[in-house]
Amino acid sequence: YVSAWWLHLAALYVFANYLPYSKHFHVYTSLPNVLLRPLDEPGRLGKMDLENIVEGTALGAAKVTDLTWKQLLDLYTCTECGRCTVVCPTTITKKPLIPRDLTIALRDHLKASSGEIIGDPGRSPGTPSRELAGDVIDPAVVWACTTCRWCEEACPLFISYVDKIVEMRRHLVLEKADFPGEAEPAFRGMEVNGNPWQLPPETRGDWTKGLDVPLASAGGEFEFLFWVGCAGSYDDAGKRTSQALVKLLHAAGVKFAILGSEERCTGDAARRLGNEYLFQTLAAANVETLNGRGVKKIVTNCPHCFNTLAHEYPDFGGQYEVKHGTQLIAELVAAGRLTLTSEVRRELTFHDPCYLGRTNHEYEAPRAILGAIPGLTLKEAPLSREKAMCCGAGGGRMWLEEKLGTRINQTRMHQLQESGTADVAVACPFCAVMVGNAQQELGMEDARTVDVITLAAQALTKDSAQPATDS
Repeated sequence: YVSAWWLHLAALYVFANYLPYSKHFHVYTSLPNVLLRPLDEPGRLGKMDLENIVEGTALGAAKVTDLTWKQLLDLYTCTECGRCTVVCPTTITKKPLIPRDLTIALRDHLKASSGEIIGDPGRSPGTPSRELAGDVIDPAVVWACTTCRWCEEACPLFISYVDKIVEMRRHLVLEKADFPGEAEPAFRGMEVNGNPWQLPPETRGDWTKGLDVPLASAGGEFEFLFWVGCAGSYDDAGKRTSQALVKLLHAAGVKFAILGSEERCTGDAARRLGNEYLFQTLAAANVETLNGRGVKKIVTNCPHCFNTLAHEYPDFGGQYEVKHGTQLIAELVAAGRLTLTSEVRRELTFHDPCYLGRTNHEYEAPRAILGAIPGLTLKEAPLSREKAMCCGAGGGRMWLEEKLGTRINQTRMHQLQESGTADVAVACPFCAVMVGNAQQELGMEDARTVDVITLAAQALTKDSAQPATDS
């Protein structure tokens, strides 16, 4: 018995000392990583202090020492289970980004650089000689991410992937001006014209012609500021969705206004592509405009605008109650202020936008609206709600070419077809573009993509008993 006791104790001590040097270090780090996980909204990116930059300090994550202590703890917490990799849309479509491999590569680099970081006895700590993006991680890996955060949803230990990738993008953009060429026109458009399409800002409100849409600058009272967004102002399908929301708000007696030419891009794509300086410039200008107009409540059809206005603008002094269009309309229907009585005879499936569903946990509002429309049958795809795959437009990739692997939007369209119908309802203007393009690319001539808000507006009218007009 005594021998067994000492043998057990020796094995315990040997194993306890071996763990930090093995791949099983996560036995120690898992619980702290779970307990210390961020409790704020997952869609919120940290604000860079661009006003107090210290000389010699990297912008973004140039080297592993530029990552936060929590991001470093993430690296030691990975169990290499691969749950993140199985669900990643870029991995599924044969892109170079494999979340598990990214974490392992960063962890191995951190271990290999320990001597450089700690320094020799009696000397101050140093920094690694190798940079993350370029030396340790292929830049193609960094640019492949759609920031859908399905990897983070799947990770049982709450490891963050998107924040590290965005930090590496920030370094590439802000310090090296090294980014995909396709992003340059979008950056220039947001900077000069206030929209990534590079269209004139004075035409931002042209979609309102023939409609009663008051401007906030007119000075009238309003409850909600309708943040139209760039797609809702310039994209044809997006403009129809904007017109549909106006119709619904009028029918419910909601007082609202828009900014018109005073509105600029929220900067979501700029920030997620790493151009933090451009984002902060846009955010500061928009917050000044919104606060100057006395805005308290905002409604928007774009989940990307919704996420940025609700969770990132508070860092710039913009404190607003923000609702997605489907949330507000679902509330109005539930309160009896909107009655959807006209039939829209159609079977369709709903594609959950990443920035509305997984990022902001809203799955019910769009389905509540669809369920309230007479004649409409909703058929769920196997991969829906928190398991819905990205359309491929997130993370600023709406403005980049998809040159590697198979197309994410086509893969997603095949998944949606498994519901038994190729007609798709969406609640995001970027999803509408990507899913609609996939239907065309795959030769689905009879398949249609339509926004939930547009369907709701059609259910208000007597003539909507006919098949719905697609947006």
